[in-house]
Amino acid sequence: MNSLPHLQPIFEKMRAGYHLSHEDGFLHAALMNDPEGYKQYFAAIGLNLVKHERDFFYFEAEERDETSVHLPRVAVFAYVLIDYTASQGQLTDSIMTAKFSLRGLPHFSLDSYRAHLRQVGLNEPDDLKEIVQYLARIGWAKLDGDEFHFLRPFYRMFDKCLELSKLSTERAEKVGSESGVVSHASAEEKHA
Repeated sequence: MNSLPHLQPIFEKMRAGYHLSHEDGFLHAALMNDPEGYKQYFAAIGLNLVKHERDFFYFEAEERDETSVHLPRVAVFAYVLIDYTASQGQLTDSIMTAKFSLRGLPHFSLDSYRAHLRQVGLNEPDDLKEIVQYLARIGWAKLDGDEFHFLRPFYRMFDKCLELSKLSTERAEKVGSESGVVSHASAEEKHA
């Protein structure tokens, strides 16, 4: 007999890609009380339960499924929000505690943002609402009418965006310094 509480509702939520976090109350508390017990139980039926360092849980997908259809859109949505926040001189971490209005999102404010959005099929402001609704379905955001805020599981995307941004900046700096070295070397060759 299994002594893991709330096993059925936890399974039903998470099999659809939902991420359980402290906002999920007693379901999250059950997982926090015995994460190894749940991990072993789910492993026995072929599922890998992951406890993120920020204390939320999800099943690691073995194959690309429906989430991969949404992933590029979510990535661009997050990138634009992070880039806009940084360009306003705010700490990018502030998006994790801020409330946003769907009507006030900056995503269509610049041509460069619109170009990125078009590449993943986000052509209208209403498309952004679909992204936020998806984020709410998987436990990454809480949507209340026209307003939403991110939940802890959104850090999976947020951290990846920051990591990619840092790599991009480092590569740009490296290319810039290498081109300066090459130019300098070429100038020395001309003088020789």
